[in-house]
Amino acid sequence: MASWVTAFFDVKGTFLNERFKNNKQLYMTVPWGSKKHYPDDVLLLLLCTIYGLKQAAIQFWRELQRAFKFMKFKRNKTDPYLSFRWVDGYLMIWIMWVDDCLCAGPPDLMEKSKKEMSSMFECEELGKMQEYVGCNVDQDDDVGKIKLIQPILLQ
Repeated sequence: MASWVTAFFDVKGTFLNERFKNNKQLYMTVPWGSKKHYPDDVLLLLLCTIYGLKQAAIQFWRELQRAFKFMKFKRNKTDPYLSFRWVDGYLMIWIMWVDDCLCAGPPDLMEKSKKEMSSMFECEELGKMQEYVGCNVDQDDDVGKIKLIQPILLQ
């Protein structure tokens, strides 16, 4: 991956702000610490997803896919968490893992793509990536190379 740079992001509040698809209604019991404020037979209607719900992760993934479509990225057919875009013969990629995203590509295209994503989501840049999903990442910014190394695990 010559002449590439990366940006590693955490999408803030990922699972806290998404709406349910098709106006689906979801109810929950009153949390233990709040039971004294409600009668025993009350259920609470959720107005948006909350952390820990599988629906929250699914809704965030759908929102992320809409963002990539808007940015003209295509989803990889074999890995649904990798999106890519060719711009004037140069490849740009986004890799997602839960609420973390890695943007990689030529410096000017990566900066543009990073700004587009930050305009749609509140993102915190996490600095230089050193490890990603069990792989060590070796980056040489002077040369513009990125090397992914999966260490051998001894059992």
